[in-house]
Amino acid sequence: MEWKREQFRRHSRRLIETYQYQQAEHTLIPGLKRQLKNNGVELKEMTLPGILDSIEQSMPDKDPLYELIFSYISKAKTNG
Repeated sequence: MEWKREQFRRHSRRLIETYQYQQAEHTLIPGLKRQLKNNGVELKEMTLPGILDSIEQSMPDKDPLYELIFSYISKAKTNG
């Protein structure tokens, strides 16, 4: 962990740390939201179609495997 902290310092990047115990204590999400807001990150909820569109836009090439993955995710979400 010290190495990772040093890498972030060296490259002038912000590091937001979370810990396993936060998940166990159910404080992970509220703590992460607080840290992100304190670091100027604007949080906004996305719809499932918005998430899938964002993922699709970040992929350089259309590949049949990607289409299959998107189809599976969509069907899995629809069916719960």
